[in-house]
Amino acid sequence: MLRIERANFGERAFTRQQFRHYIMGRCAYVVVDNFVLYGYIVLFVRAKSKTARINVVSVDPKHTGKGFGSLLLDYAETKYSETYDYMGLEVNADNLGAIRLYKGRGYNPKKVLPNYYGEGTTGIKMVKQLK
Repeated sequence: MLRIERANFGERAFTRQQFRHYIMGRCAYVVVDNFVLYGYIVLFVRAKSKTARINVVSVDPKHTGKGFGSLLLDYAETKYSETYDYMGLEVNADNLGAIRLYKGRGYNPKKVLPNYYGEGTTGIKMVKQLK
């Protein structure tokens, strides 16, 4: 997970300790086949909230475009729809491929987040109704 995280996010990557915390908290899920890790998703939830929040969906750069991101989203949306009405996320406004994927899956842009990622990088808050 750490290798994929660093490849995709560089200096903004999660640390080993953060991943350990997410795994122990049972909010990180992976797609693996024959001992090859293709990607992961990390979700956060808050008590009394109707929205589960995707913190990150990350696929090994060697395996993008093969449906692993969609597989992770399918799993998360199915699992969390039992308890939550909505799934939310933030995406880098420059990441047009991810925005296209999320829109195609029913996520709607709700808010522009100026400087969300620092260094002047804009984010977009997107939400999908699960129920």
